[in-house]
Amino acid sequence: MTTFLRVEALSKSYGTSPVVDNITFSLNRGEIGCLLGPSGCGKTTLLRSIAGFENIEFGSIVLDGEVVSGPRFVPAEHRRIGMVFQDYALFPHLTVARNVAFGLSNLNAAQIARTVDSLLETVGLPDAGSKYPHELSGGQQQRVALARALAPEPRLLLMDEPFSNLDVSLRESLSMEVRSILKQRGTTALLVTHNQQEAYAMADRVGVISCGTMHQWDTPHAVYHRPASAEVAGFVGEGSLIDGKVFGHTLTCALGEFAAKNLADSAVKVLVRPEDILHDDASPLKAQVVGRAFRGSTILYSLKLITGEVVLVQIPSHHDHPVGHWLGIRADLEDLVVFPCSATLHAKECVQN
Repeated sequence: MTTFLRVEALSKSYGTSPVVDNITFSLNRGEIGCLLGPSGCGKTTLLRSIAGFENIEFGSIVLDGEVVSGPRFVPAEHRRIGMVFQDYALFPHLTVARNVAFGLSNLNAAQIARTVDSLLETVGLPDAGSKYPHELSGGQQQRVALARALAPEPRLLLMDEPFSNLDVSLRESLSMEVRSILKQRGTTALLVTHNQQEAYAMADRVGVISCGTMHQWDTPHAVYHRPASAEVAGFVGEGSLIDGKVFGHTLTCALGEFAAKNLADSAVKVLVRPEDILHDDASPLKAQVVGRAFRGSTILYSLKLITGEVVLVQIPSHHDHPVGHWLGIRADLEDLVVFPCSATLHAKECVQN
């Protein structure tokens, strides 16, 4: 595959406060990437820099082989980049059709009509052209915003928290619909979000950013199952770190012994996700319920091990156990993820904008 977007050692500050620090990543043609991180971590500044709305201080941005920021600066209006905003940014006095057609002044009337009709069909709103934005639901407005951004056939599509104003169920379904539309059109896109489920549903590549630094750029599966640091692990999923010791290709911890062929002898912290522990009444390994969170079909239990360490386990909710009850459990740690003994799962909130 061909590298289409390359961000190299990019840094950006506001005054004396660094917002983005030495970030490097690349996106292949036709891929969808996601910048994932807490509020204030610098991901929107990074997106605005790629769009051309911000000058960068160090590094470079290369789009389709063209340097657009760095040694030279290409203004935003000449980058052929589409943008979908959090608040949709539709013109309330224009119909849906005229909103979609807004950036098509280089085409004649017949070409514009064909393009608008085709895009509204693509986003599932074939009969909405004569309506106004206030007559549409939030999900429909976001579809119109997507159609408008795609109409000029941008080289790159940028999306800044595009689903954050929608309810949870619509956010999930629409994110999968948008991914399907972008893949069908072969559009290269980059999404910014603080919602990991959106990142997993949309992206081929995910970059986890905290306080202006990118900690990992990888597939969603790798980011979740092979986090590069405890900070990444803490942000992208629930879990616990428990003490372990590796000796002679075996890891020993409060959950048992596990093969550790590729780990050097040392004391470590072992990452344990809720799905790594199974409820098994016949197991000799017991843990005490010290907390529980009802989630409808499942209950997330906090379980205290005999060592005093606490792990999480998600169990179907028809197994209803009170605080203080002892459960039989067994661990299914197939892919061991370990960190240095000093590691914690605290993912820092950032104060930058």
